[in-house]
Amino acid sequence: MHLHAENLTYTYTRHTTAISDISFEACPGEIIGLVGPNGSGKSTLIKCLLGILKPQQGTVYLNSQNLLKMLPVKLAHLLAYVPQNTERLPAITVFETVLTGRKPHMHWFVAEQDREICARVIIEMNLQELAERQLDELSGGERQRVLVARALAQQPQVILFDEPTASLDIRYQLELWELIQKNATDKKLISIVAVHDLNLAARYCHRLLFLKNGRLYQSGTPQETLTTQALRDIYDVNATISNLNGMPHVLPDTVI
Repeated sequence: MHLHAENLTYTYTRHTTAISDISFEACPGEIIGLVGPNGSGKSTLIKCLLGILKPQQGTVYLNSQNLLKMLPVKLAHLLAYVPQNTERLPAITVFETVLTGRKPHMHWFVAEQDREICARVIIEMNLQELAERQLDELSGGERQRVLVARALAQQPQVILFDEPTASLDIRYQLELWELIQKNATDKKLISIVAVHDLNLAARYCHRLLFLKNGRLYQSGTPQETLTTQALRDIYDVNATISNLNGMPHVLPDTVI
């Protein structure tokens, strides 16, 4: 399994190009961090990979399959999406929410296999005690774990996360990143995560794609890409980069 995106370009209008000529590759078990300032194209890139938006140029392959030419239901067998915790969720239970992840595999009814898969995912995500609770009764961190469980119930090969820890406190941020890491390792999933926190990205991501004004500024390991020059060029800030347990740690200083 190998994801390859080549020369992706999406233009909202003739005068507004959201992403331009973006190429990258991802392998099983790899966590790719999409980083960059607001408006740099992270969410647009994720929507293009998901088939929500159709790029005017470029291709996306998963092995030999062209994802851009697939019907949505077929694409949902391969790719899953975990949005920010701010999405509107229906007034249903945790188990019912996870079960909706099986929708691409269902026909006219819920099969026993679908229920078994959801029950197994709920155990893996340590959600047993919450299974019959309503979503609006849960904390933000608990709801985000449910959204990850819903994505895993799809049994995808790729999971895309759009700033999944943006509204969570530090405990739930760490908990969710640990889950992303564990599932990438255990299930050999390709995980692509749009993230603002550079220190969390450095700790958990194998590679970072830095976006600026819709273009790929640079890509590489956190050690290669998190530099004072990159932060000046991309974020217009001066920052100190230190080494913490072998990983770069960013301490912003001043706005340029």
